[in-house]
Amino acid sequence: MPSVAKNSVQDSEAIKRLVGPEWEAAWAAGDAAAVAGFYTKDAVILPQNQIPIVGKSAIRSSYEAFFKKYTITGGSTVVEVEVSGDWAFMRGTYVTRVTDRKGSGPTEEDRGQWLWIVKRLSDGSWKIFRAVGVSEPAYQNNE
Repeated sequence: MPSVAKNSVQDSEAIKRLVGPEWEAAWAAGDAAAVAGFYTKDAVILPQNQIPIVGKSAIRSSYEAFFKKYTITGGSTVVEVEVSGDWAFMRGTYVTRVTDRKGSGPTEEDRGQWLWIVKRLSDGSWKIFRAVGVSEPAYQNNE
């Protein structure tokens, strides 16, 4: 039987911190190890139009490859958090600006939605267990 959260407001705030200043700083610094540290060892990311990234080691490697090629700025907004015992989901929106480190192309902006399933670990911390993000379609003026 799952444990019952003693204080779901406190849990919700702890879960929201997963996308707080430490998350944003790790992304801005291109620190793949720090970003991977937000995930469980058996986490899975379901990237749009790509194969799943399975396990913390693969997640770290994926971020290392990405940060080697690109710099990224932007941020996320949490829209909803629901907690049930040692599990929760969180969804939100994001806006990112990605720039090629070689300067060989324009900065590209991406806007979208994300959904995470998060898990409370035995030490009481919350980590990302499953993650999916979906870009919004590019705006087209069809007039």
